Amino acid sequence: MRAHQLLAALAGEHRVTLLAPQPPAGSAAAAPPADLPPFRHETYRVRRGAVAAGLARSAVAGLPLQAALFHQPHLARRLRELAPQADRVVLQLVRLA
Repeated sequence: MRAHQLLAALAGEHRVTLLAPQPPAGSAAAAPPADLPPFRHETYRVRRGAVAAGLARSAVAGLPLQAALFHQPHLARRLRELAPQADRVVLQLVRLA
């Protein structure tokens, strides 16, 4: 609910791109409510190996555990591609739900 309200507020005045994890195979993906202004929606694949690598990286580099758990290299790459066009970035972790 919080994410949908934030998207609606931002999309009224900004170009919004939502980056979300792909739903697991076989699960039904929820469609955004019809009353939201248009926004781009992209998904990224969560790779299990990236979680293990992130945990190892956090131990070696002293990174926060939360950053290591959710770091996905291809997501970081896409964020770098979108960053030059962005005037705002909002990050919402799954654990906030």
